[in-house]
Amino acid sequence: MSAAPIMTAILKMKLKVVAGPHTGELFVIEKTVTKIGRGEDNDIKLINDTRLSRYHAEIYIQGDQLRIKNISQKNFILIDGQVTEDGALQSGLKLHMGESTFEVHSDAPVVVNNEMTVKVSAAEVKDIKPMLLQKVNPPNVAAAKPAAMPAAPKPKAKMPSATASTAKTQPSSMYRPPQASGGYGRLYLYGTVGLILAGVYYLMTMDSKKDIKTFRSSQQVEYDLLQSSDEKKRLQERLEIMRSAGAQRSQENLIKGFRDFQQGNYARARDNFQVVLNLDPENAIAKRYYHLSKIKFDEMLQFHMLQGLRYRDKKNYRL
Repeated sequence: MSAAPIMTAILKMKLKVVAGPHTGELFVIEKTVTKIGRGEDNDIKLINDTRLSRYHAEIYIQGDQLRIKNISQKNFILIDGQVTEDGALQSGLKLHMGESTFEVHSDAPVVVNNEMTVKVSAAEVKDIKPMLLQKVNPPNVAAAKPAAMPAAPKPKAKMPSATASTAKTQPSSMYRPPQASGGYGRLYLYGTVGLILAGVYYLMTMDSKKDIKTFRSSQQVEYDLLQSSDEKKRLQERLEIMRSAGAQRSQENLIKGFRDFQQGNYARARDNFQVVLNLDPENAIAKRYYHLSKIKFDEMLQFHMLQGLRYRDKKNYRL
């Protein structure tokens, strides 16, 4: 018989949406390849299911089976709660993809033989089932199995003797659990005493470790001395740099003070000598010329006062 009746029976399967945005919708499988997805060009379009891929799965026929294959690279398919990439569809299975859950239905059960494919109704299944069971289990095989069952209890009667013989032949060196007459109590006592002794030993070793004094080796002492000498050198160099910078500034201001003193700018000379004294309070030359600049400035001030009074008496107001 041709494969056309098989294909026709398979193509009459239906997918009913039982959960999700499209609940209640029913889709009939009418093609040899049926595509499912969110896109408009699919055979089963679920536009409102946002978690569904644009092209999520496709249903196809292989032999006498209707199968579903996952064609999405990001999402998955569940058949009766199992993640499946390619699986067979049968009536009663639940299919889950995205937010939608489908239930697989078929119009009538299909019986497939090697010779032919017959479509029967639900009322005829009761008459076919005993016939199929009779073919699978022949009468002689079914009769042979009950006949062998009564012989099973015989080994049970021999079990005690076997265990007794094995118990006698057991070597005496095997471990025997302690008896109830104080065996577990002794083990508990020995374990407690052992823990106490271990704790005492640990405390003694810790006290002995505290008393041990560690001495530095000669190499460590030399290393520390070198580090201290290097630190001392760095401090001295820093002080010398600071001193040299201060001395250089002091020398510059001292030269400026001498130049101003010679040119008669005693006020400016006094300021320069004051800077030198701030940097080097023990500079005797700066002290001396600071006082001389102050005296010269007072003398010049007094001279100009007298000269001004003299010009005023002569009514030479411009001078």
